[in-house]
Amino acid sequence: MGGSLAGTLCFGLFSLAAFSPALGMGFVSLAFLILLPRHTLKRAIPMFVMVMVVVVVRTNDPNALWSPYYYITVGEECSKAGFINERSPALSSPHVGIRTMQDPPAYNISVNHDFYQPHRTLNPARFSAARLPFVESERVSYDLPYALSPAHRRELVLGAGGGTDTEVAVLNGAEHVDAVEIDPMLVSLSKRFNPSGIYKNPKVTGHIDDARAYLRRAQGGYDMVLFGWLDSQALFSSMSNLRLDGSIYTVESVRAAWNLLNAQGTLSLSFMAGMTGWLGN
Repeated sequence: MGGSLAGTLCFGLFSLAAFSPALGMGFVSLAFLILLPRHTLKRAIPMFVMVMVVVVVRTNDPNALWSPYYYITVGEECSKAGFINERSPALSSPHVGIRTMQDPPAYNISVNHDFYQPHRTLNPARFSAARLPFVESERVSYDLPYALSPAHRRELVLGAGGGTDTEVAVLNGAEHVDAVEIDPMLVSLSKRFNPSGIYKNPKVTGHIDDARAYLRRAQGGYDMVLFGWLDSQALFSSMSNLRLDGSIYTVESVRAAWNLLNAQGTLSLSFMAGMTGWLGN
């Protein structure tokens, strides 16, 4: 029981500090060698352990990052396909001057080797006339809640991710936005790679928290509560078919969000159906 508890605590520490599993494998291997009886410590065993650690290191991209939930890589969005070239190495830093440059690039975040979310700006003032049609088409779904709501000065965004929903809220006149995101690495990456710099905007307060937990503590009085695309790509466990986002798409959570609105408030709930027609239907 003590060993199991120690393993759980170590796993929590690694998740909190975003350590690479290669480092964890190194610690485990070192502990294994230390605890191994001396008379069984033959040369073949340390060599096998070293090879195993090297394989773990070599099979991961050197610029990959680890959050409490995901293996994360960042790549620049291709102008035509809209996705990064998976054969190219992950990026470690953005272009110089992305917060001020005209026609800034977008960066795609991939988790567990699959596309997850873009980190970009949808501010028309940042783009030339040639790029404006693309930006306007991308903003249609983001702008829809504001076309329907009577007021949106104070807003809550659940599942803020890279900050696109939050930026569009500010661009539509929000004076204060509480942006809730469960994964601290996504917020950290947005602060580095997102051309909007939205998490550094004085109108935005970022909260690293579970959305349902935040709903229980929030004071209310919002003009709008917006469910972003809370699209998890992780299961609760290897023995479960429930995804992490299943905890927020419940009757109780929607009611809790509704109760945080003022008398003229608007609740916005969006879903990403992907490219498959059957799912959208």
